[in-house]
Amino acid sequence: MSPPARTNTVRLVFLGAAGVGKSALIHRFLHDSFERKYTRTVDEFHVLEYAVTGSGGKVRLEILDTSGINKWV
Repeated sequence: MSPPARTNTVRLVFLGAAGVGKSALIHRFLHDSFERKYTRTVDEFHVLEYAVTGSGGKVRLEILDTSGINKWV
């Protein structure tokens, strides 16, 4: 019996001032499209899992999109 597949976790936190395009960059990466309308972000958390070919392992990608407004920090 083979050992269970190992999952490595990678966490990305996007920090920066409000309105600079953090959410737009993440949206482009996740959906391969660009959202032109500005919508203020409070906090968003995205999780994706990818299989690693050959090793049978997995990579879990966690993306935290922060607001950039000190009020929410």
